[in-house]
Amino acid sequence: MKKLFTILALSPLLVFAQTAKFEPTLQKRITSDVSFPNPNTNKVSNKTTAANGIYPSTQVGYTNYDLQSNAAVSRRIIQHSGNKISLVWTTAKTGSSANFSDRGAGYNHFDGTNWTSNNDDASARRENIRSGWPSIGVVQSGAKSLEYILSHAVTASGQAGGFYFGKNGQVGDNVFTGSVVLNDTYKNSEPGPIWGRSAVSNNKIFLISCFTSPNAGAGQPDTPIINGIKMPNVYSIYDAASDTWVIKNQLLPFYDSTRYTFGNADAYAIDATSSKVAIVIGGLQDDLALWQTTDGGQNWTKTIIDTFLMPGVLRDRTKSYPGNNGAVEVLIDNNGKTHVFYPWLGSFYDTIVGVDTSRYVSYGNNVNGIIHWSEYTDGNNSYLPAVIAGGMLDVNADQTLTVGANTRARDWGGYGNALAFSQGGATVTYAALTTMPSASIDASGNMFLTYTSVIEDDLSADDENYSDIYVVYSSDSGKTWSAPQNITQTIGVEEVFPCQARVADNNIRLMYLEKNDPGIFVGQTSGNNPEQPQIPVKYLEVPVSKIIAGNAGVNSVNNYTFGVSQNYPNPFNNETNFTLNLKKAGNVSMKITNVIGQEVYFKNLGNMSAGSQTLNFNSKLSSGVYFYSFIVDGQMITRRMIVE
Repeated sequence: MKKLFTILALSPLLVFAQTAKFEPTLQKRITSDVSFPNPNTNKVSNKTTAANGIYPSTQVGYTNYDLQSNAAVSRRIIQHSGNKISLVWTTAKTGSSANFSDRGAGYNHFDGTNWTSNNDDASARRENIRSGWPSIGVVQSGAKSLEYILSHAVTASGQAGGFYFGKNGQVGDNVFTGSVVLNDTYKNSEPGPIWGRSAVSNNKIFLISCFTSPNAGAGQPDTPIINGIKMPNVYSIYDAASDTWVIKNQLLPFYDSTRYTFGNADAYAIDATSSKVAIVIGGLQDDLALWQTTDGGQNWTKTIIDTFLMPGVLRDRTKSYPGNNGAVEVLIDNNGKTHVFYPWLGSFYDTIVGVDTSRYVSYGNNVNGIIHWSEYTDGNNSYLPAVIAGGMLDVNADQTLTVGANTRARDWGGYGNALAFSQGGATVTYAALTTMPSASIDASGNMFLTYTSVIEDDLSADDENYSDIYVVYSSDSGKTWSAPQNITQTIGVEEVFPCQARVADNNIRLMYLEKNDPGIFVGQTSGNNPEQPQIPVKYLEVPVSKIIAGNAGVNSVNNYTFGVSQNYPNPFNNETNFTLNLKKAGNVSMKITNVIGQEVYFKNLGNMSAGSQTLNFNSKLSSGVYFYSFIVDGQMITRRMIVE
């Protein structure tokens, strides 16, 4: 059984001088272990529940850079009074995988009636330097409320380190002015912190990040080792009243080399109320641990929620160890209790000495389930067991989760950490089928969890499962969770990186990316995940009454018998290709329409046999945006392409 520890420690203002006075104390032996069913989650039906346009989304911007996170999705959408919304994302209007030279923070604001920027204006970065991975919040400056954006900075030489800290004049202003902060180096030579997450408590910004550079070792300074931890996670505190960073790039108490060898990129989340701040840090081959403060960062408690089997050892990529994938989420409820969500990763091996096999159950090369843990206790003052809050659906009810071969093999960067190890001379990728949890809560204490899940019967032409966004809810502080409901399902479209506004009212409010091809494209010009231009950033509202009633969508089953790839190359000048994957033989037609729906091309391609085949298309179309559709026996899949 796993042990759960709670440790009390002073803030970094004192901890480095007095650490020796504090020793970890074992709380009453309790457990968060539970026997997780696999492959089904609780209350799984044999049909998906799909929105199918009942709650249409709104495009609020776009990006040419789809890697919105390496693991956990930060809180990038906030709701203000008067039904006003602000949101940010990593944008890049131009550029390519070579540099994305105009990368930064996209921003849009809803003033209660309209979005104040069109898609193109919203997608222009808000900084004057290359940056990315923004977080947003509100602080007080005198009697005025204003918004800040913290996005990690990249110097002219390409070295990443520190954060561009920009503030606008008032909530809703499109212009953010500021400068680079927290760009301290370690030993005057190594990169600074990047990949930040922030939250506000009592007009103080709490920031958790990773002290490293994504390009360390590639002509840049080496990644630092601080107190025995390579690329450690660090935190900082900004006091808006004094306009001062009162804590800068410090290690959290008891975050040390006794249990950590490496820090993690984006494998952390933060939440705050006026009385409490909670930071959870996870990651592949690490403890899942929670740090909390109720006095503005002067004192902290540390709770190890789930212990890693072999802490403090160098990672061995040739072996598979159980752990979490780093895509963690944390939420403080209306009673001041903290909730932690994390995608579960099992073990490739059926047995490892010391592993609780009731927790780590193998399932092929993937594992299914978002786990929920909370601070609530039973009558013996032991924390309640962790439970599954949601997972991938067994759509055809055959007791097997069917996953395309290339879904297992594709680059899972951005969808959470994946185990990758050598087996029989080949590299095996071991990833969570459900990931990217994001949580909100309403005034009645109902919690709503959204997450991304691959869809069993929606595969691309190159045999990759598309992903949709699901929602589950709990009305009993997380003891039980509803059946999953699919709120974004569109056949042949990938919907990922969901992020909810923290507080729900009559609706949950979320933003996400909508893509034509599964996977992450950054740095890829060919293969299963080609680059995709102008990926839409979407905003969606779903009524909580519909979610609680279990009818946030309509029942539908995806019975598509074929898949179509994104054309490649795209954009193109004269010639492009399509890959068509037919589950069975059928009559195939192709048509192309322009942006106003006029048909500009149609051809019946005749009967084609089952299997995968590549089709070449020589364009005589004028430059512009077009939509191509393939029709097979009455079923149609449509995608967008660009002719240069």
